Parts: sequence; C-alpha cells; structure tokens
Amino acid sequence: MEKVLKLKQKIILSFNSNIIEHTKNNDNESFFTNKYTNIAKGVAILLMLIHHIGLDPIMSELPSSPFFYKLFDQGKVCVSIFLILSGYGLCISSDRKKANNIKELCVFSAKHLLKLIINFWLIFIIAVMYGTISGKRPLSIYGNNIAKNMLIDFLGMANLFETPTYNATWWFMSLIIVLYIIFPIMKKLLKKSTILFTIIIFWVTIFRPIPLEDHVLMLNDYLVAFGLGMLFAEFKLFDKIRKLNKSKAEEIILTIIFLILGISLRWKFGRILYDTVCALSIIFFCNNILAPIKGINYILEILGKNSSNIFMLHTFIYSYFFMEIMLKFRYLVIMYTVLIVASLLVSIIIEQVKKRVKKICKMSRNQFLLKGEQC
Repeated sequence: MEKVLKLKQKIILSFNSNIIEHTKNNDNESFFTNKYTNIAKGVAILLMLIHHIGLDPIMSELPSSPFFYKLFDQGKVCVSIFLILSGYGLCISSDRKKANNIKELCVFSAKHLLKLIINFWLIFIIAVMYGTISGKRPLSIYGNNIAKNMLIDFLGMANLFETPTYNATWWFMSLIIVLYIIFPIMKKLLKKSTILFTIIIFWVTIFRPIPLEDHVLMLNDYLVAFGLGMLFAEFKLFDKIRKLNKSKAEEIILTIIFLILGISLRWKFGRILYDTVCALSIIFFCNNILAPIKGINYILEILGKNSSNIFMLHTFIYSYFFMEIMLKFRYLVIMYTVLIVASLLVSIIIEQVKKRVKKICKMSRNQFLLKGEQC
C-alpha cells in the first residue's frame, strides 16, 4: 500500500513539474505564431487579388467610377502587410537560429533567399513552358536581347534593372530580394541602436533619398514596413500590445477603432506613410477578430500558406492565359471567386508535385547510400 501511495505521489509531482515547465515555456513564446502570420497573409492575398482584378478595365467597368477606383486601389496595402510579416518573420527566425554576427546573418538570409528564389524559378519555368505552347513566347516578351533579359527576369530582378518581364506582378520580387540581401545589415543596426534604426527607416520613407524612379524597386516607400516588422519582433510588440487590453471586448473595440483609423488615413492621404499604419491595423484585425473564428481562420490560413505561389501565378490565370474563360463569368464577384479558387488549386497541385519530387529524391539518395555501404 505504501509503495502504491509513493508511486502516486511521484506521478503527481512529475505531472505538476511538467505543467510548471510548460507554463514557463509558454510565457517565453509569442502568441503571434505561424498560424497568425498565415491568417494575415491570407487576408493580404485576398486584398491583392481584388486590387488587381478590380482595377483591370477589361475585367470590370467599375474602375471608371472614381469611388470604385479608389476602393480597389486600397488593396495595394497588401504589399505593406507582406513586408511587415516578412521583416517580423526573418527577425524571429534569425533569433531562434542564434544568428548574431554579420557572417551568421548573411548565411541565414542567403538560405531563406534561396528557398524563395527556387520557388519562383519553378513557377517561372512552368509559365514560360505553357506560354511557349499557348502563344506567349519569350521572344515576344524579351525582344532581341532575349538571353540577357530572360536571365535578369529569371533572377527576379527585372524591376530593378528596368528590363522586360514575363509577368508585371513580379516587380515585387526585386523588392523582396533586395530586402533579404540588406536584412543582415538592418538586423545588426537594430541590435546596435534601435533609435538610429527607427530614425533611418522613417527618414527614408519621408524624404525618399534613394535615387530610383518611383516605379523602380520602391525601397523609399516600403523600407519602413519591413523595418517596422523587425521592430515588432525585436520588442515583442504584438504580445505587449495584446496585454494592454483588460478584456476581450476592449480588445475588439480598440481593434475596430484602429482599423477604421488606418483605412481612413490611407484613403484620405494616400499610401506613402499611412500604408504601413493601415497594414498594421489590418494585421491586428486578423489577430484579434478573425483568428478566433473557426472556419474563417482555417480558410485564411490555407490561403496564407499558399500566398507566395498565388502571388506569382494568379496573373497568368485571369489575364495572360485564360482571360477569355474568366470573362465568361461576367460579374466581378464571380470572377474574383473563380480566381481565388483557381489560383489556390494550382498552388496546391504545385506543392503536391514538389512534395512528390522531394520524396523521390530522398528515396533515390537513400538507395544510393545503401548501395555505397554494400560496396
């Protein structure tokens, strides 16, 4: 009997210690996990799709109305949302990897950049192969300097070098690639002097010192969004702001007020500085209001996980390759829905193919190693 009691006491003590340890770990972890990031990305990709299809005069007659033009133009806030989340994600991930010095940060950034660019290359190759068959041939896009122009586009840098591109939407690739490249310097500056870091990112946005045309790279416009994401990661601001709310009702009310303020500022004064304010308000809306809603959060999370692919390929669906099919749906709401579903399905197929290829490569590698050991 005594042995049974001692065993029970050990089990209870062990259980309690596990709870205490788990609580400690949770205290150190941010609520703003990959799930929340993907939900915000899901909303951002929906905004991007309505921005593109809504402003396309072939798809819809609504842009001829000043109100609807301005309404659909607000969808471009998706760029700032993606950049805030990118800056935040890189900063958090580099801390977890314990990349502290400039060499470690460069290796870290290079690995993430390679992952991004390989995914881009896959969609680039698929698009060019299909385009060659269907009539959108590379020669008609890249002109006489096809080798040079195609290589620059393949590297995602067409917007920076102002050379022809197979897909106009890919201008964002030049921006995000450059931000990935300068991330190690930005991270070191952030660690060394937060005040100087903050002054620089806002100074660039306000005074626009980078000598590039407004349509090229747009670092002047978007450095602040990327940098703000890094600041939020460094000081765990998402968590600290959430803890300020005394109740869920207060959190919801303040979130809605901030969202209305962010949208109003961008609507009235334009996107330069207020783009980031609006983007932040949308991210908070996603975190505090959309994330807890079952069903909606699941759909948005799936869209967020596929947002990179959808960004890279959606233009081919509604504009370049299948415009005639899209126009048969007539109404903008239906075309928008079809575009979301079609882009998501193509993305899921691509991801499944990638998984199969990785699995085959892994099996082949294991068989090769096994044969090597037998020899």
